[in-house]
Amino acid sequence: MFKDDLLKDKRILVTGGGTGLGKEMTTHFAKHGAQVYICGRRGNVLEDTANELKEKYGVGYISIGDENFGSYKKETMELAKVLGTMGFTWTVGGIRAHTVDLESLKYWRKNGCEVVLFGIESGSQRILDIMEKKFTTKDVYTALKHCRDLEIGTPTDQLMIGMPGETKETIVESAEFVASLRYMIGKDWNASRPFMAMAIPGTALYEYCQQIGVIGKTLDEEEDYLIRVSEHKNTHILNYVNKTNSSIKEIHFWKYLYPYASKKEYVKPSTRKRLDKNAAKRRATKQRLKDEAEGLNGPYSNTPRKGKKK
Repeated sequence: MFKDDLLKDKRILVTGGGTGLGKEMTTHFAKHGAQVYICGRRGNVLEDTANELKEKYGVGYISIGDENFGSYKKETMELAKVLGTMGFTWTVGGIRAHTVDLESLKYWRKNGCEVVLFGIESGSQRILDIMEKKFTTKDVYTALKHCRDLEIGTPTDQLMIGMPGETKETIVESAEFVASLRYMIGKDWNASRPFMAMAIPGTALYEYCQQIGVIGKTLDEEEDYLIRVSEHKNTHILNYVNKTNSSIKEIHFWKYLYPYASKKEYVKPSTRKRLDKNAAKRRATKQRLKDEAEGLNGPYSNTPRKGKKK
C-alpha cells in the first residue's frame, strides 16, 4: 500500500516500543525505512524486539544523540555491551569531552562504536569560560587524540561563534585550534563554517538577551523573533541577535574569517612541525592499542608479535 522508502531519513522515537501497539508501530516504521528509536522499562524485551527488527528488516545501525552520554560511566558501558552483543554499529553525538576517558572509548569501540561527535563549542578557552562550560580545550584535544588512536571517527564541526565577549581575536583562536585538531586526526584543512550562537528559549543565553533587550522590548517583538527562529534554520545569520560589542557587519565577516584563519594555520610549517614531533610516539601508541585489542603483547601475554624474535 505504501512505498518501502516512505519514511526514509525520518527519525521516530517510540516509547513502549518493545510490546503490543508500540512494537507494531515500530515494526511498520522500520519496514518503511525510518530510523526507529525504542525505549521502555524492560531491557530484555527491548533487546528481543531490536533483534527481531534486525533480522526482518536489516536494522543494524543506531544513532544516539545525547549530550549527557558518558556522564554516567557504568550505564554507558552497559549500553555499549548490549549494542555490541546484538551486533549493532552505532554513533553518539553531542557529548562533552571531559565526560569520557580512554577506558570508555576503548570499550565503546570494541562494542561497535564508529563515530563520536563532541560538542566542541569554541576553540577559545575564554569563550568556553564565558559559556560556563566545564571542559577545556585540552580536554577536547585529548579526547579526539584518543579517538584517533582507536580509529573512531571524530568530526570537528560542532562550534559556534557570536557569544557575548566574542571578538576577532577569539574567532582566530578558535580557527587555529580546529586546524590543529584536524591536522592531528588526519583530516584536511577544509573546516566547515561554525554555527551562529542562537538564543533559544529556556537557555541562560536567551535570558541574557532578554535582559540586554536585543530580542525585543515588547511581547510582539519577542514573538516576532520566535516565529523567525522557528520558521527558518535557526542558525542563519539573519536570525542572529547581536550579543557582542562588534557590529553585525563585522560578525558576518567572521563567518569567512574563520575558514581562512583555519587554513592558514593548517598549512603553516611551524604548526606541522609542532604537531609532528611526537608522530613516532603516536604510531607506537596506536600499534600498542591494536595489539592489546588482538590479544598480542598485552600485559599478560607472552605471545610475540609476528615477525619478531622471542
